[in-house]
Amino acid sequence: MKLFVIFIFISQLISAAELGIVLSKNEVQNLNALYPQGSLEHKFSQILSDFNLEISCSSNEKNSKLLLSGEQKDLKLAEYLYYFWLKDLSGVELQFSHFEGSPQNRIVKRQFSKRLLLNKDNAFQYSNKLINEVGNDINGFSFNIHPYTNIFMKDIEMNLRLSYKNEEQKVGDNGTHLFDLNTGALLRDGNEYIIKASDKDGEIWKRNSYLSIKVLRAFKGKYFKENIPRELKHGKGFVKIYSVSKGLLEIVGDKPQEYFEKLGVKFTEWGFVKLNKNLNELIFYNSKGNFELLKEVVWTRGQGFDLRSNITTNISIYESNLIIKDTETLDGHSLKKLDSFSTLSRDGGRFLISQSFNGDYEAAVLMKMEKPYGQNTYKFELTLKSPGPKSKAKTYKIAGNLGNSKKYKLHLDDYHFMEVEVLK
Repeated sequence: MKLFVIFIFISQLISAAELGIVLSKNEVQNLNALYPQGSLEHKFSQILSDFNLEISCSSNEKNSKLLLSGEQKDLKLAEYLYYFWLKDLSGVELQFSHFEGSPQNRIVKRQFSKRLLLNKDNAFQYSNKLINEVGNDINGFSFNIHPYTNIFMKDIEMNLRLSYKNEEQKVGDNGTHLFDLNTGALLRDGNEYIIKASDKDGEIWKRNSYLSIKVLRAFKGKYFKENIPRELKHGKGFVKIYSVSKGLLEIVGDKPQEYFEKLGVKFTEWGFVKLNKNLNELIFYNSKGNFELLKEVVWTRGQGFDLRSNITTNISIYESNLIIKDTETLDGHSLKKLDSFSTLSRDGGRFLISQSFNGDYEAAVLMKMEKPYGQNTYKFELTLKSPGPKSKAKTYKIAGNLGNSKKYKLHLDDYHFMEVEVLK
């Protein structure tokens, strides 16, 4: 009997743990909105009370730190509730750099980090001005980014508008847009995505110039570091979080359980649903079987989330010394690559890229690529415009079943063609 008691005591010691949580100013405000009265530990304990967690909670009011102690399975649920009830998940960090050389041997020309808000459009400039106090004239990059992340997944969907403008060293010069990219992509947390900006030496871009984009999320928890599961098993049932629209929250009202019971959702004697209007979240604790009915009446942002992957498109413009009759038979032709660039796009999305290139054939390239959902056909639209007051834009279109790693040639005129390569 004594050995059995000692075994239980040792097991409790092994499973016992601590969890420290430092609340930001915004998170303290969220906690105060839920529970206006009492100390920090008293308010946070009320969040945990519905689950009957055996957790002791103390706090340091000066630095807004909570110290929780208990069994690991209970602390894991406590951290899970902290993320959904209080945590500010509206920001990610964008790391950007422009470098030359190669991805392995880099000569970094420009780099910076920027905090992005997931719930709004982020418009900003990164400028290394040639002269001071020139108003809005910029020699550098302009960004317009609207990111969206699903906290249950590792990917961040981002619509990125990036342009680069060069200006002369004089006041009032608006400069020339030398790079213009509009694309959507799924960015994996911590992974680097590289776009090749140039393949030759030019006025601004040097040979082998690259742009690097990396996005970092704010998960630094003890039990959740990269992403959060949609559901968490606890005790007799499962805890599930649903992010819902404000319209549905208004319909649900202050008695969400009554609302869902009227729609046919059953709850066990220990099950419940809670509402957090601050974060547009519903949290359910119920048996696994009862969640099947719930799926029919709850709209979530996570349902139907686009899982399509990224594709890379390499584009090159070639000039021939002979008239091109057939782009597939170029024997005897001397080809000169006028320019090339690559871009990252979400499979099924679309991108827009324009870039000036130099050579005997000067033009601005405006490229649109679209792949309709559920199809394997990429539709290209290319606009070439020669410079000058009387210039006219000419649009070329191509559609086809573009396979992986196969190069396709688009005849532009007697002496020029564009080569397109799609890499999944």
